[in-house]
Amino acid sequence: MGAAALISGLEVAAALLAAHRPADPTEAEALALARRLAAAGAWRRADAAPGHLTASALVLSPDRERVLLIEHRAFGAWIQPGGHLDGPAEGPPESPLATALRELAEEAGVVDVEPLYDGLLDVERYAVAPRPARGEPAHLHLDLRFALRARAWELRAGSDAKAARWCPRSMEGDPKLDQGVARGLARLRARG
Repeated sequence: MGAAALISGLEVAAALLAAHRPADPTEAEALALARRLAAAGAWRRADAAPGHLTASALVLSPDRERVLLIEHRAFGAWIQPGGHLDGPAEGPPESPLATALRELAEEAGVVDVEPLYDGLLDVERYAVAPRPARGEPAHLHLDLRFALRARAWELRAGSDAKAARWCPRSMEGDPKLDQGVARGLARLRARG
């Protein structure tokens, strides 16, 4: 892999974050921290103080009436597919979109998608509880989230997902829904 490929993931993340405009003060805080972490190169799990970058996607069904959620094994919650940026032991990670697409395929078996918008849907901050067995302290995930539409209905839970399902977009106000996902659905609704 050439040097240009190695540096492109962080460059892409920095460019996406620079171009993104927050929807509200909560997102503005998350965006400011994500920009600082990107500038510092904080993308590995070891980059836990205060956190690191992740990427995910809110994926709409082919008819745009449902959203794909997975029941995450570690978090025990229904969330959008996503995860850690991967890369070589030394050097920068893959791009955030590559991460979101990889995680979507691994966690839900979805590979045929199209973007709904250029750039990011939003930037979300998630608190992650400590996992002493893995040597991970409490930290933050600064999630760069994309909006996609699936071209097919088939789902297959895998990797970190206990289950995957198409859920009504109208569940935005459901108290059982992860609040970050609820904010993402509200942002999708606002964008039309």
